[in-house]
Amino acid sequence: MSRKLYAAFVPLFAVAAFAVLPAVAQAQPHWYSNGTRIAYRTTPKVAATSHGTLKLEALGKYSEGECKNQEKIWNPSSTEPGKDEVTVFECPVSTGTVCPEGDTIEIEATKLPWLTELYLNGAEIRNRFIKVEFDVKCSGTLLDTFEGTTSAKVVNGTPFATCATTKTYLEFEALSEELEDAAHNKAKITGKVFILGPSGDECITVKNP
Repeated sequence: MSRKLYAAFVPLFAVAAFAVLPAVAQAQPHWYSNGTRIAYRTTPKVAATSHGTLKLEALGKYSEGECKNQEKIWNPSSTEPGKDEVTVFECPVSTGTVCPEGDTIEIEATKLPWLTELYLNGAEIRNRFIKVEFDVKCSGTLLDTFEGTTSAKVVNGTPFATCATTKTYLEFEALSEELEDAAHNKAKITGKVFILGPSGDECITVKNP
């Protein structure tokens, strides 16, 4: 092969070689317990609880109450984001109502467990609820069903390894996506829920990677 022909082929060989190289995995945010990353595994590991006040705005009205939830968190692998499986979602309403006056309201989570996963939004770590669905009942009668994907900002407790001063919480705010019913009416969840691990592992935090 002539020098000129060889020189022409070298860049082509380089491009072809680069194309078959495996892609470099992007760092993913993971769950930490007492300052230590939770070990990689493919099934849920750490049983956690969360509690806090959430507000549901729907149908031109709102309902607000103290929520108590149960979940399981884990890190599948170094190349996958941390995940969370919400197994219990209970939000008794204490203020406001989307129901007619005189009716009692019940917000019932359906199609549990709900799967969530951590992701990066710039420098911010968020937790995406991949599919949420719940019924709104008025005095036992179904009023509406809302479903969809939403997300919450994760704010670490301090200090990172103990959460002794502040606790880690998930904040549903302006960036949290709205849910919809069958008629495309919107429902917005706002508020904070604090997340705690089991005894000995209470400080749950997130970090990338």
